[in-house]
Amino acid sequence: MSNCNFVIKLHPSLASRRHYVTTFIRQELKGVEHIRFDELTGIQDLAGESSLMITDFGSVGGEYRLGFGKPVIYLNTPVKFEGGSDLRFRDDFADAICEVEDLENEIRNVLKKGALSISELRNMRQHVLSFTGVADEEAARTINKICSTC
Repeated sequence: MSNCNFVIKLHPSLASRRHYVTTFIRQELKGVEHIRFDELTGIQDLAGESSLMITDFGSVGGEYRLGFGKPVIYLNTPVKFEGGSDLRFRDDFADAICEVEDLENEIRNVLKKGALSISELRNMRQHVLSFTGVADEEAARTINKICSTC
């Protein structure tokens, strides 16, 4: 997809502890003008300059989607990594979940949809970030317990 620009950004722990990964990627990208490798830019800067995010796992997709309202494509992960709130967010709010082989088609489809409207983003934030009832009570009990032991 040379008509699109891509930025590859590894998780900080992967980028810092495994320099051979970054070295390998840099070597593979040598001479490719539309793909950049980024080790320094934060998600806020990337979101300001991007149209969508492609991620495999983790909270970065949720942060990007909830923070900026821009589309997120999640790559399928192996079953052994399934579970947890990050994947619940993926399952409920991703614009697409796909295999690498299907990525080009999904990118095209998701770009056509565009970012969320302000009201859609507000509704998503309300739904995701407002946990009432049992979750709030449990959080309050946990905070009280921590403060009581100090």
